Amino acid sequence: MTVTMSIALLILRLVVGLTLAVHGTQKLFGWFAGPGLTRLMQGFEK
Repeated sequence: MTVTMSIALLILRLVVGLTLAVHGTQKLFGWFAGPGLTRLMQGFEK
């Protein structure tokens, strides 16, 4: 594997990982205008 391909895959993994991390914190903690844990649990109960 070339150095360029390794760097490209690293950037792709970081972007996907950060996207999932932000989405998780938004749902769980209410950061970034998310619902937070209380509203998340209410949604699961419906």
